[in-house]
Amino acid sequence: MIPWFWTVWPAAILFIVGPAAAADYASWLQVEYPPIEDRLESIALKKIERTWSKVLVLTKGNQPPEVLKDVERNEAYGFRFQVEGDFNKDGRKDKALVGVYRDKRGVTGRFFLVLTKTRLGAWKKAFLYTQPGKPGFGILTWDKGRVNYYQCMECGFYADLVWEEGAYKLRWSSGAKE
Repeated sequence: MIPWFWTVWPAAILFIVGPAAAADYASWLQVEYPPIEDRLESIALKKIERTWSKVLVLTKGNQPPEVLKDVERNEAYGFRFQVEGDFNKDGRKDKALVGVYRDKRGVTGRFFLVLTKTRLGAWKKAFLYTQPGKPGFGILTWDKGRVNYYQCMECGFYADLVWEEGAYKLRWSSGAKE
């Protein structure tokens, strides 16, 4: 049984929405995450998105127990919160992350971010997808040289991160919302 909330840090509470019994299936769909950080991978938020005030990068360490159990069960299928590789084959390391944000107006949502290493070794934004709304779950896979972005581990809706015409784009699976 999932409690109504799970404390991760003293200042942050993960809220489970709805009856605990309903969370037995796809527990990750019930969680709302609190954006509480002012930096992302040591990068000032204004360099990622100028309107953001807080973020939370999703990790195994900030998941409630039932979600963590589901994530660990699905790791065998390649699900991860962070993926590293050379996604666009330019010889530089790239990192894909998922998380939640709150902007300066109080609007929340989810994000999928790709960072790339500069020649000087710092990370910089290469791609950002945002979805205003519930600050909910997101996760990634690395499959056959391609990063896939999911908001559900068992729903079949995902987007492939593709490099086309010198830029990253998301190509959604049929039936997925953009």
